[in-house]
Amino acid sequence: MPNHSFKEDFLQYIWQYQFFSKINLLSTTGDRIEILSPGFLNSHSGPDFYNARLVIQEIEWHGTVEIHYKTSDWIKHNHTSDKAYNNVILHVVWERDVEPVRQDGTKIPTLELKNKIDNSLITKYKNLISSENIIPCTNLIDTIDSLYVTSMLEKTILERIENKAKEILAILDKNNTNWEETIYQWIGKCYGFKVNSEPFLQLCQQLPYSVIKKYQTKSKETEGLLFGVSGFLSNNYEDEYYKTLQKEFAYLSNKHSIKSGMDASEWKFLRLRPANFPTIRLAQFAAFLNSVPSLSDFVLVNRTWNDCFNSKPNEYWQTHYHFKSESSSKQSVRLGKQSIENLILNAIVPLRFAHAWYLNDEEEMENSIEILKNLKPEANSITNKYFTFGLQKSTGYESQALVQLHNHYCVNKKCLQCSIGNQLIYPEK
Repeated sequence: MPNHSFKEDFLQYIWQYQFFSKINLLSTTGDRIEILSPGFLNSHSGPDFYNARLVIQEIEWHGTVEIHYKTSDWIKHNHTSDKAYNNVILHVVWERDVEPVRQDGTKIPTLELKNKIDNSLITKYKNLISSENIIPCTNLIDTIDSLYVTSMLEKTILERIENKAKEILAILDKNNTNWEETIYQWIGKCYGFKVNSEPFLQLCQQLPYSVIKKYQTKSKETEGLLFGVSGFLSNNYEDEYYKTLQKEFAYLSNKHSIKSGMDASEWKFLRLRPANFPTIRLAQFAAFLNSVPSLSDFVLVNRTWNDCFNSKPNEYWQTHYHFKSESSSKQSVRLGKQSIENLILNAIVPLRFAHAWYLNDEEEMENSIEILKNLKPEANSITNKYFTFGLQKSTGYESQALVQLHNHYCVNKKCLQCSIGNQLIYPEK
């Protein structure tokens, strides 16, 4: 048998799916082992598998199973002195090098897998995780039945939306379960898109929606508040509109006891096209806020998402990308179709899902995911990678799933947790 070295997660995978020979299955001390149930993988602290059921020398045992590369890892990880490992009924390892014991000094039955795993399976696994491609299965994925690809995308889309929902619920908790403030802050974060999402969130946390709502249809007041708190009104530009906003902010910040807690340097302009400058996004956000009487109804009840996100900013921004300079020609500063769909993908759907999750409304959670199937896919560097070798990205559902697949599985070489990788390593007959 060749000399192998790999991480414990490979051995966990082998044990979880029982991909090893059961012929003459004996412990390192010669006790016969029968596996009734390998148990369930534990994603928290403690032994690797819980609720395992084994028969060792005709005695049935119920307990936990711990996985290591070598038996000496038990000692390295200080399990001997940890009472959480006292109920380990089997120590599964690649190879035995010492005889570790429990806290009470009793020996632990050990199963060595070194001569029980098909070498071709190890080779396939190593080829995947050692691939220089960001997507390890780039040259193999077209050999996989679409059923397994679909299964993985269903898993990753749910993970992605749940992760965003958890972020939203964390914000909700900070807002003392005020959904309208939370919706305002999350949509604001999404208006920053990837580059300026955090400054946008910070802005919305410092400028309460309860204040913005008082100036629902007044663009100068809304822009004055947004640009003032964001730190863009602290200069002395000779610009009439700029001075107007400065006066508005000076009056309103005093009236509502609001301070400019941000600095303009916190906003990123580098390598952005002028149409994506944070100043333009803030103007678009102001126009959006002025067009929506109730953010809760907008997200959870009404479906006028395209119209409201397409609201026209103040005409000043048709000839400006920033306060300090005027552009040579007029331009449309409404959000483009792709940006609007991006907001529906990343703001509306997660908010609806989070709200349904909060209410334990499973039907509405499913309905939220269905919205993605009616949206066009995101066209970005990640989804394009998968598109080049045959994976579909026909709707927002697929593109969101592919982003999650890329960021959380492919980049981290988590092929063992991926149904596509599983099929490449150990295909079902």
